[in-house]
Amino acid sequence: MQEEEDNLNEIVEAIFSKPPAPPSSICLQLDDNSSRHVEQNNLMNEFLTMFLLTGVKFLYGDANGRVDMDLLMTSQRQQMLREYIWSIGYDVRMDTFPQVTFTPLH
Repeated sequence: MQEEEDNLNEIVEAIFSKPPAPPSSICLQLDDNSSRHVEQNNLMNEFLTMFLLTGVKFLYGDANGRVDMDLLMTSQRQQMLREYIWSIGYDVRMDTFPQVTFTPLH
């Protein structure tokens, strides 16, 4: 598991340390022995999620990897994240919702 994390961190650092590359210009291949389509899709979804989250931490995280979501949620930063995802041939949709405060009924 640690080796997979190290590999992901190396990939993210190589990609996110430069400006976003043109769409579909970076080819990544998962080393997967699974032959079932569902398992392959799950593996790809997990990779894409971890790739995006690790990239967000790389670009916008503090020394502990924490990200201030208010800083992240600018349209310019969201667009840049999409461009990084486009560079590996995928797209991501990010929705923002207003912050909700709950008041107890007691």
